Amino acid sequence: MSQRHLDESANRLYAQVGTWKSYDLPMVTTVNLPDDLHARLKQIAETEHRSANATIVVAIEEYVARHSKRSKVRGLAADVAERHRELLDRLAQ
Repeated sequence: MSQRHLDESANRLYAQVGTWKSYDLPMVTTVNLPDDLHARLKQIAETEHRSANATIVVAIEEYVARHSKRSKVRGLAADVAERHRELLDRLAQ
């Protein structure tokens, strides 16, 4: 893939998403979607006036953000459990 083609791809992604994220160049990948999921994706993309690709990018960003928050909460809970293990053990009796 030429640099010019990569630049054009990056500009298209910027136009779809509306902002530069932590990536400069898009990663190209193939995803096999069941027909019903593909139809729902197209419907959502049309409703939100986005391409299917931009809709997928937004969905992945939202998933990663939720996963990151969940991991942080689990880490904080483990810290609290460790710091207050004695109290929690007494309460469990």
